[in-house]
Amino acid sequence: MDKVYYSYMADPVIQSSITLASASKNLEAAVDGLNLTEGESTPQPTPPRWSRIRHVFRYAFSEFFGTMIMMLFGDGVVAQVLLSEKQKGEYQSITWGWGLGVMLGVYVSSPSGSHLNPAVTLASCLLRRFPWRRFPIYLLSQVLGAMCGAAIVYANYRSAIDAYEGGSTIRTVPGYSSTATAGIFSTYPAPFMTRTGMFFSEFIASAILMFGIFAVKDNTELKQDNAATPTTTTAPPPPPPPPPPTTNPRLPLMMPLAMFFLIFGIGACFGWETGYAINLARDFGPRLVAYMIGYGTEVWTAGGYYFWYARNHSPLRLEKHIPHNPHPPTTTTTTLTKKNSDQIPMIAPFLGCAVGGWLYDVFIYTGADSVVHESPLFGLGRCFVHRWKVRSGHRSRSQGLDETLQEKGQESMGRMREFLRCGLVIHDGDEQKRSGFFPVKIIS
Repeated sequence: MDKVYYSYMADPVIQSSITLASASKNLEAAVDGLNLTEGESTPQPTPPRWSRIRHVFRYAFSEFFGTMIMMLFGDGVVAQVLLSEKQKGEYQSITWGWGLGVMLGVYVSSPSGSHLNPAVTLASCLLRRFPWRRFPIYLLSQVLGAMCGAAIVYANYRSAIDAYEGGSTIRTVPGYSSTATAGIFSTYPAPFMTRTGMFFSEFIASAILMFGIFAVKDNTELKQDNAATPTTTTAPPPPPPPPPPTTNPRLPLMMPLAMFFLIFGIGACFGWETGYAINLARDFGPRLVAYMIGYGTEVWTAGGYYFWYARNHSPLRLEKHIPHNPHPPTTTTTTLTKKNSDQIPMIAPFLGCAVGGWLYDVFIYTGADSVVHESPLFGLGRCFVHRWKVRSGHRSRSQGLDETLQEKGQESMGRMREFLRCGLVIHDGDEQKRSGFFPVKIIS
């Protein structure tokens, strides 16, 4: 066989074919190299479409699933305690369940910074320079995640709800029935609570939440930085190479566990009166789901219009006729007053978180990323002053205003300049004059 093989390979026709094949391969490689410009590498394969979609919407997915996990554990533990008539847990079980839900939600949503709460996102935008363009994305993702979590809990406990309410077509709200189950999904105040008490309870709980979040975040980051600093007196080792740039929000390692204790403490100490919503997404999303699955409009009006706004302040008089009375018909009158509500679960968390974070930054925090230390009135000036900055090399909006005003006369220009004395850059010839921080004043 060897002789046959060698004689086959020695054939000049076979040898010429092998030579031509190798030459053609070399020629193709050379042509591919000529097609590339100098310094250009071989083009990389295009990533799959889903990878590109995930890269664009990663923060939204992170907040969605983090909030959904939080609601699965939070609403799930409330459903188990209520529907079992406290045989499978008590109020402390609810606080433990919500704490665990928040902790696991923080772990899941770590790529986006683990906000899980529109009020936390707003406070971060106001005080810590979080991009405002992400606020609506985070808000929508959190609300949709809460709605999805509440819907899953309802699907899981639907048979138990039917048995507890007394039928598959009966769905009631606290204050309208002794077997109400709408409290599984959203918060309702205690009957004795006044309007001021409701607002203050949600406000103080939200302020504690934001104050604790900033404190835990900053303290854990400080400990990590101190642990990386050498404590010996010998020559320090060479500095490590800088980490690659990243745009992901930094989440401290101990943040989830600290959030568990923070939510557990708020629920155990401040949760009885109003149910400690402290989160628009946690309350509004499941409340909307409850309305959609058949709990009726009472989910918006229960608790003296705790959630919604009642415009009518006049009392409602309900008259009931007394039958079998020989005397002229008389009536008994019951007076019901529509209480004026300020959408407490919606507004109080935003105000409380903003105030709690502001207090921490004013009195404790010294970092450069807070706007409190460089804005007038400890950052409050940002709420009253609107500044337009001029970018070098670009045409500013105030330049266009001045060109238009020059055509309308000196008198109208002077009045308009007075109106624009709130931080605008006003161009006058080749000079640029920036006015101070003054509130807007409309000259009649």
